[in-house]
Amino acid sequence: MNIPKYIDFNLFIRCIGLRGSKQIFQHIAHETSFFCETNPQELFDIFIERYNNYGVSGENGVAIFDVKSRKIDKQIMFVATLDKEIDLNKHDTSSTDIIVGVISPESYGAEHLQSLAIIARLFRSHDLCSALRESKSEDEMKMLFMPSQDWMIAA
Repeated sequence: MNIPKYIDFNLFIRCIGLRGSKQIFQHIAHETSFFCETNPQELFDIFIERYNNYGVSGENGVAIFDVKSRKIDKQIMFVATLDKEIDLNKHDTSSTDIIVGVISPESYGAEHLQSLAIIARLFRSHDLCSALRESKSEDEMKMLFMPSQDWMIAA
C-alpha cells in the first residue's frame, strides 16, 4: 500500500462563469476523465450520484469532494476555483468558491482517506485559500503547491 505524505494535484481548473452544481460537476468530469481513464459522461453520473446522496464537506469557502468507484481506474486529485461563490452544500448555508477533489478507485481505502486528511489540513490555511482566490491562471494555481511553499511544508 502506497500512502502519500504529500499531495500532488493532477489538475488545476478555473471554472469561471459556471453557476450550478450540475454545470460545475459536468465541467470537472470532462476535465478529469482523461486522468482517471473514465468516460466523461460516466464520471459525471458518478459525481452527481455521490453529490445527491452525500453532498460535499468543507468550510471557509472550500468544498472537499471525494468519490470512490469501481469504474475509476486511477486516483486523481484536483483543485478548482470559481469566480463567484455558490451554494454547493445542501446541508448548510455556507458558500463555496474553491472545490478540492479526490477521485479514487473503489480499492483505495487507506490511500483515499489519507489523501482526504492531508487535503483537509492543507486547506485550513487561509493564506493558501486567499492566494488561490487571487490566482489568474492554472499555472499560478500550480505554483502555489510547490513543495517549498510554507503551507505545503505544514501539511
